[in-house]
Amino acid sequence: METYLNNLYYDPSHPAAFGGVGAIKRAAKQDKRNISVKKITEWLQGRDAYTLHKPLKKTFQRNKVIVSGIDSQWQADLVDVSSFAKQNKGYRYILTCIDILSKFAWARTLKDKTSRSVIRAFRSILKEQNRKPQALQTDKGKEFLNKSFQKFLRDEKIRFFRTNNETKASIVERFNRTLKTKMWRYFTANGTRRYLDVLKKFLDGYNKSEHRSIRMAPKDVDEYCQEKVWQRLYGDVAVAERGFKFALGDTVRISMATRPFRKGYLPQWTDEVFKVARRIQRVPPVYRLKDYDGEMIEGTFYEQEMQKVSKEDQTCRIEKIIRRRTRNGRKEYFVKWKGYPSKFNSWVTEVYTLTLPSNSSPLLYPDNTVTRYRVKLAQPISLEGQWEVGLAEIIYPHQWYNVDGECEYSYTVNGGHQWWRKHIEPGHYGSMKDIFELLETNYLEHIKYVYHDKTRKLEIRLEEGAQVRFKGRLADILGFQTEAPTVTRSITLDRPIDLRQPHNLYVYCDIVEPRAVGHTRVPLLRVVNVKQKYGEDVSMIFTNIHYQPVKQKYFDTIEIDIRDSVGRKVPFARGNVIVTLHFRLKRASHFV
Repeated sequence: METYLNNLYYDPSHPAAFGGVGAIKRAAKQDKRNISVKKITEWLQGRDAYTLHKPLKKTFQRNKVIVSGIDSQWQADLVDVSSFAKQNKGYRYILTCIDILSKFAWARTLKDKTSRSVIRAFRSILKEQNRKPQALQTDKGKEFLNKSFQKFLRDEKIRFFRTNNETKASIVERFNRTLKTKMWRYFTANGTRRYLDVLKKFLDGYNKSEHRSIRMAPKDVDEYCQEKVWQRLYGDVAVAERGFKFALGDTVRISMATRPFRKGYLPQWTDEVFKVARRIQRVPPVYRLKDYDGEMIEGTFYEQEMQKVSKEDQTCRIEKIIRRRTRNGRKEYFVKWKGYPSKFNSWVTEVYTLTLPSNSSPLLYPDNTVTRYRVKLAQPISLEGQWEVGLAEIIYPHQWYNVDGECEYSYTVNGGHQWWRKHIEPGHYGSMKDIFELLETNYLEHIKYVYHDKTRKLEIRLEEGAQVRFKGRLADILGFQTEAPTVTRSITLDRPIDLRQPHNLYVYCDIVEPRAVGHTRVPLLRVVNVKQKYGEDVSMIFTNIHYQPVKQKYFDTIEIDIRDSVGRKVPFARGNVIVTLHFRLKRASHFV
């Protein structure tokens, strides 16, 4: 499954390349591969190309903001109207505030968003009706987080907290939308962009109008009716618990705080991964997370803001090299990891690259072939820590026999009483003429082969008592789905004739940790798609290296084994294979 999905996903010409679960499932179904949605999802969770660009779900149910009474919590925000500054005496911003329970709103214009201007505007709001919140909630804007504004709130004995997800303070954001809708409609109706003269009127009209959620006007809510308003807002709060999607210890990415109209094809999720540290039962549930060092990160997160990733996806990418040094003759680099805070900057050793030609150790290993060979390294390699290895480059001659010495062809014309085995000369059979000469027998009236040009399929016509039998790669070429078929009646094969066998080279390496391929576990390094035309020397350099865990810390030889899709040796006719391996140190997980 792993090999099939890798070939499908990373091949730009494939319809399901770099697609989602649905696209891969449809492709697998067409290829008659029984791969479950769960298996595909788990496989995709280990691919940066998928997890970093997975679309965000921005519209979903969030926790209700529940307060105890009037003025127990306000929300504040700054509305940018700088594009209309010339028509409004240079005022570029509107500070808006709203009481969570009563929905009563205030607004003040500002020429800038310095701490002095914001404090002056907020103090004016507090004096207007002699009201003061017990707590104030804002987004992460610097106009609210600076030391001066924070000191002002402490002096006023107002507790402050901020939102940590991208939806900001939802209630004041909803009020801002209402206010701006009224302003823009006013602009259109009156052919102006001046709002200074009507801003107070808009606020008065809003506070006097019945609010849908509390079923009364915000200005009419006071301490005497606040209990009734509370019941209207929260009396139906669900108490039933629902299950958690993520388990404690799950590794996740979190959604990035995207800007408005962020392009959907840009990465939508953090490079940094976190671990679920705590689950909080709310409606809906939320989670607390910790980073690689076990430090709790600020805020809570909804399920829709989290994406599970597999452990194999924890290999980090280097953003930049900060400085270099040499220790014990080995170069080391102090690097910043992409998407991670500076506290994770660390020293890493340089990577190893080994080039392994198939003709490099003939005296030590006389049984070496181009297909399978062992190389004695110039010096033993001893690895410390967790290392991975991948195929960085392969050079091979695209010249191999599609009909080799293991192919067999036999026939009978008397019901199987006597079989004749025809001698097959190994070689590359590149045309249908070559194939028909190979299949020709002395019993033309009993055994006939017909090639259909439109379908490229072979028809076998047999008289009574005639049978034919094929074995090995010849059966694949002709279109049989079994390795050693015996044909006892006239048929047209289901698959077209394919003279370009094999289409893929399976490169195995004995230092690689075995992994599941089909029904077995093998040390597969990579599947290489066959390129170029027959007779050419092919050089393939992989920028998207598929790294596999190195199973042993010490080795002085490496064996390379190249097979086709069913495990047969690739019968190279000439030349040599050169394989280049790329080793890297895997970033160890600090999760405990």
